[in-house]
Amino acid sequence: FALAAGFTPSVSRACIMVGLMILAQLLNREYDSPTALAFAGLVMLMESPLVITSISFQMSFACVIGILLFDAPISRWLTGKLGRPKGKGPKARLKRWFISSVSISLSAISLTTPISAYYFGTVSLVGLLTNLVTLWAVSLSFYGIVAALALSLVWMPGAIAIAHIASKV
Repeated sequence: FALAAGFTPSVSRACIMVGLMILAQLLNREYDSPTALAFAGLVMLMESPLVITSISFQMSFACVIGILLFDAPISRWLTGKLGRPKGKGPKARLKRWFISSVSISLSAISLTTPISAYYFGTVSLVGLLTNLVTLWAVSLSFYGIVAALALSLVWMPGAIAIAHIASKV
């Protein structure tokens, strides 16, 4: 994936962190997100110190730091305001999805908004809303791509059909 995406700073950061998560699982160790993020930054800066000037690098790290710092408190606050979702029914699942989506989105934009304002001179006022409206489509498309890749190992015509559907989401 990183090769296809061109090893952008955000993709490199994500791949290093996911690699560390997989390694932790294989070695039966606990994965620590802040440590993984710091390690990813260190590796990237050792490879190319000027990567720190990349807007992609700054936005990617700010987004993850925002999520690590603010997701849990915002989620607790929203749960307190909306009530704890109970059960496994559709209403409870929708409430959990809503709380999680809003919490992650607010956390991510908390530190990326100032960077965006600085570099681009503008701030999106509809960012949170567009995240909520498009999140299902991104997830569906991603799962479709993964399914197509897995199916391509055994049945290429089916994989092509799934990939076509996923590309239209």
